[in-house]
Amino acid sequence: MHALLSALLWLGQVSAPVSMTPIPVQREIHHRVVLENAMVKVLSVRLPAGEVMSLHGHPVDHLAVVIEGAKLRNEVEGQAPVEHYTGDPGTVIFLPAGPPHLQANIDTHAAWWVGVELVGLPGAAVGPSIRVGPHYQSALDGPRVQAANLVLAPGERVDRFPFPPPFLQISITPGDLEVTREHGTARTTLYAGAPTWENERIRTIINRGDRPLQLVFVRIK
Repeated sequence: MHALLSALLWLGQVSAPVSMTPIPVQREIHHRVVLENAMVKVLSVRLPAGEVMSLHGHPVDHLAVVIEGAKLRNEVEGQAPVEHYTGDPGTVIFLPAGPPHLQANIDTHAAWWVGVELVGLPGAAVGPSIRVGPHYQSALDGPRVQAANLVLAPGERVDRFPFPPPFLQISITPGDLEVTREHGTARTTLYAGAPTWENERIRTIINRGDRPLQLVFVRIK
């Protein structure tokens, strides 16, 4: 019986059984908290092909930053299931707080994204949207957040950041990054999905790796 249900889920022909008792997102086994402060809770979310999440809730507005895209079936409590593609790596999606939901991976490969729950507000108003300028591509510009994508070729240097601090940086691809901040220069090795919360103004970044490096920057308004 279990094998038959798994096969049907793989083909996307049936809905996953939905428990009527949602659990907190941090207890859902596919969600792992990787960074948390007064403004954001950041979760790495991996969903292998054919697997189904437990019913869980997001009590606050949140983002999904795609690391590996896949086709999913989203089931919101009290609504009909909806199938959708997450988007390509670097896609940023704003998701308002809502009723409990679960997702089933109906693709042939794993889905992976970084969830960013907006748990707080900046200490001072940070103002309207900022023009991100050259090198960067706008990924999202909404009432609560602004996000920008950056792809750096090996050895490429950028002397301007899209946003003043504080902001969240998420690495879409692994790589080696050299960062010059107000108080010095440091080199760091990033893994895919790595979050970095920046409180200090950054002057320069250089891709010190041997392959393109993709980064997403998120500014909370």
